[in-house]
Amino acid sequence: KGEGDHEVVWYEGACYGLAVRESETHPVEHERGLQVEARAIVWFNKCFAKAK
Repeated sequence: KGEGDHEVVWYEGACYGLAVRESETHPVEHERGLQVEARAIVWFNKCFAKAK
């Protein structure tokens, strides 16, 4: 109901919802995959820090 932390990031041209399924042989997809991973780590660290 609008409560809690959430984040939406739009990756133009990406075909998947939760995260980009990256291909190490495709430079753009690979970079997006690294960005998604880094953002997820920051988000989880922030949310779990509140739960302590």
